[in-house]
Amino acid sequence: MGRFPVCYEHAILEEISALERHGIRSRIIGFHPSGETLDPEFSHLADSVDYLDAGASRRPLISRVRSLVSALLAGWLRPSDFRNVLRVSDIVRRAHHRILIRQGPPDVVHAQFGHLGLLALPVAQSEKIPLVVSFRGRDVLLIQQAPARAREALFGYASRVFARSEDMRQDLLRLGCAAGKLFVLPSGINVRSIPFRERTHPGAGDPVILLMVGRLVPKKGMDDALRALARCRPGPVLTILGDGPEKDRLLQLHRELGHRHTVVVGGPTVHWGIYEGMLSGHIFLLPCKTAPDGEKEGVPNAIKEAQATGMPVLSTRHAGIPECVEHGGSGLLCEEGDVDGLARNLEELLAHPERWAAMGRRGRELMEERYDLARLAPELARHYHDIVEGHEAAN
Repeated sequence: MGRFPVCYEHAILEEISALERHGIRSRIIGFHPSGETLDPEFSHLADSVDYLDAGASRRPLISRVRSLVSALLAGWLRPSDFRNVLRVSDIVRRAHHRILIRQGPPDVVHAQFGHLGLLALPVAQSEKIPLVVSFRGRDVLLIQQAPARAREALFGYASRVFARSEDMRQDLLRLGCAAGKLFVLPSGINVRSIPFRERTHPGAGDPVILLMVGRLVPKKGMDDALRALARCRPGPVLTILGDGPEKDRLLQLHRELGHRHTVVVGGPTVHWGIYEGMLSGHIFLLPCKTAPDGEKEGVPNAIKEAQATGMPVLSTRHAGIPECVEHGGSGLLCEEGDVDGLARNLEELLAHPERWAAMGRRGRELMEERYDLARLAPELARHYHDIVEGHEAAN
């Protein structure tokens, strides 16, 4: 992983914990501490974390050059470690990775993002350890921007490549990944632990609460949500749970649109706080779209969790979202970037609150059928066992 822990990567922690229940023991290797605190349910994972940047001083360049020289003298680097790097830190991290691997060789190295697969590749190759790579969203763009020979080497050596949606699988096929080692394995949620409530209209005098959850970045489409809301009748309150680089721009846009609706923007919170926020909302809104730099979603976990709590969803036909939200069943979809279509769908749900409960029930059913960790974790465990058995047979 990269920084660890990161609250927006809650699904990875859920996956690691679920794998433990299937006899898979994990060691976590991160770049450096994030400064965030693990939720209590994952606090035990802190004992299994090593950091590649451990010992870095306040003078990082000097520290990295010193580490690089030490690694060269100790023989911890291989010629392949110098390929496809932009920073000295990547070479030093590979040296530290090799040290950690040798201290307790794993059966499988699992890179949780595509670009981290590039970082781990030379180490896994030289130590003859199978490599698994999960793609989640932005990392598809990063791999696309990497040198073609780097992609070919990664896709060639990896035992399995996991895409979070069929849409993402098609993107990776176009980038050259062989179909035989590419699998759709969604990022799961612990459905049974998520409380469910059927949604009904709050009644006269109380506002309908629209909820958005996620990092405030362009691909979430929160600017489109504000514009669509400005075209709707006054009354609903929009609550945004999240933080990120788009916060100031979104607040400025809200002011420019005339403050026709109440908008509340909150910072990041622990995951149970997000569930509590979802239970207090009536309609979930996340009109994702391709960002100007080409970044796309996989399937936002917030959409899955919102459906698990019983909220109808308003979103877009972007990336893997149509695989998660059933149009007319668990929510309503429009084309990405279609502000008028989003406003019409919002008005439709506001005008027909009698549809909310059925949509919420259908959303919960879909999450249990397609995205429940109780089903997905053993599937991932089987992949691990198949990889190890094949590796042992070949050697």
